[in-house]
Amino acid sequence: MKLLQDRFGYPVAAITGPCTDNSAGVDNVEAATGCVALNARLESEALAAHLMKTLGLGAGVVS
Repeated sequence: MKLLQDRFGYPVAAITGPCTDNSAGVDNVEAATGCVALNARLESEALAAHLMKTLGLGAGVVS
């Protein structure tokens, strides 16, 4: 996260990947980073809604 933010100026909106496969991983990632952690396969609608809201692309409703 820090590398993306410092070197490239990209803000991190969410973290996905194997660390989000269980609630312990999600809790640890969110606590350590302060960033939303979502499982992209199991929570795809929530991830899309979060990204849309973060990017200011509407109400975050996915159909």
